[in-house]
Amino acid sequence: MHNRIIEIIVQLVSQLHGSNDINEAVFRTLASEGYTTSEISTACSWLEDRKEFSGIDSGHALGETTSLRVLTPEERACLSTAAEGYLHQMLQLGLITNEHVEMVLHECLYKRGNNVESAELKTIIARVIFNASSGKEPGSRSMLYGTDTVH
Repeated sequence: MHNRIIEIIVQLVSQLHGSNDINEAVFRTLASEGYTTSEISTACSWLEDRKEFSGIDSGHALGETTSLRVLTPEERACLSTAAEGYLHQMLQLGLITNEHVEMVLHECLYKRGNNVESAELKTIIARVIFNASSGKEPGSRSMLYGTDTVH
């Protein structure tokens, strides 16, 4: 589930970078690609929260990073070419920070081994972004699940 939400977020932020306009047509396109209303809503909610808490101007997507993270030979060896490109895309779109990159690379290097593919990298990034592996304390997650209720 988290991977699909990340995919939606990437599409929305890419749209914001391109034209700064997310309209009803964008949501219809996402729905036609098989994303559920709940997934789209969760992605939009996460983006809005991120914008609100980071003070990002609505004229910019999520804040563009100007730093370039150069991977060491060991880091490059543990990622497929596509996964490396995806990691850089996420950083350039401002969806992950340099700290997130370090956490992702740590997991890839020390827990996963060599040649992590894009699909597996998306799972790792989603876990890092959404704190899916954090404790079950109230307020410890940054998003609601489809089965959660708000009182």
